Amino acid sequence: SPHVPGSMSKHSKKPKRAQVPDADLQEDKDLLQLQVEELLSEIRSPLAIPSALEGLLACLREGPGPAELPQASDRRPQDVSVGGSHRTSTASSRTDAVDVLVTLPKGYVSLRDIRQHNYLTRRNLYAHAVHTHLSAQGTD
Repeated sequence: SPHVPGSMSKHSKKPKRAQVPDADLQEDKDLLQLQVEELLSEIRSPLAIPSALEGLLACLREGPGPAELPQASDRRPQDVSVGGSHRTSTASSRTDAVDVLVTLPKGYVSLRDIRQHNYLTRRNLYAHAVHTHLSAQGTD
């Protein structure tokens, strides 16, 4: 018998594909669209930084005082900024968490500290000093 394109021969092992009705595909597409819209409604666009956060950032920019960090000459952080999902405008409406990035002061960690594996200790001391400073300011 001659071979007809698209037909299955006796020796072919591939099963015929089942046809999915267009109505089922449309229902799946509608469901997916609904789920996407629901997720997008949960994302807010945090364009403005709340005033409480502005106060926290200002306090962080001051840096710890001599009482909290006596061994450092320059105690103010090199940079303080907002990061994470708040910065990228993808924060969920279900959370009020904000990531704050604090860069250690220039010269606070030396090459010697790094070579002697003291970087983490120095960073933790600075983080503790910042925590103490914020607690003293009442912004804990």
